[in-house]
Amino acid sequence: MIPLRLPSVREPGTQLALWDWVGNVQFVHWARTRHATGDYCEEAACKLFGGERMTTDGRAHICPDIKLGDRDFLEVKSVGAKRQGIIYEHILDRGLRFVRRNRARLRYVFWIHETKPKDEADLFALRRAMAAHTARVIVVPFQAMLDAVGKLTITTMNYRSASKAGRPDVPMTGWRLPQAQLRAWAAGQASFAPDLNVYGCPTGGFPVYYV
Repeated sequence: MIPLRLPSVREPGTQLALWDWVGNVQFVHWARTRHATGDYCEEAACKLFGGERMTTDGRAHICPDIKLGDRDFLEVKSVGAKRQGIIYEHILDRGLRFVRRNRARLRYVFWIHETKPKDEADLFALRRAMAAHTARVIVVPFQAMLDAVGKLTITTMNYRSASKAGRPDVPMTGWRLPQAQLRAWAAGQASFAPDLNVYGCPTGGFPVYYV
């Protein structure tokens, strides 16, 4: 089988500016807030586990978030402490093909936080809040993800706009991973994160669970 094409790795993340207005971004739309939340979790996971973040490249067949080694990758998911994890069917399907074709190891990292991103007015405030309120991190093997969603009902999560092509919006199907499943994965023995510096924000000491 032909291996799936991967994107290139990113340049390392920058540090927080000395002055709070240099490089800061005011949030106007939820989409930007959501993107910044995911970006923080990916950068934090890269600091915690090592490796290199990967770019998003439309020419690639799959874009894992972090490359740990030639055949070792992480997909990072941001989840509020009382929220459900969102797993899209097409992403999981690509992951399955990637694991098989590239003979790769793919794991999901759930970055559980107690932050309310919508309450943060700007990028730097969001990063500081995320650093201060990480609840726990759960590392889940890909097969365990498949087993978990196999017990859930697939549903339409939202719609991807196709208006530019003059066609109806495309339904995005997937699963809502319940807190009960996340708690079950975090029922074992934990290790604890060392002191980390994520975009200039100190964090660490939170539990890390390996399923």
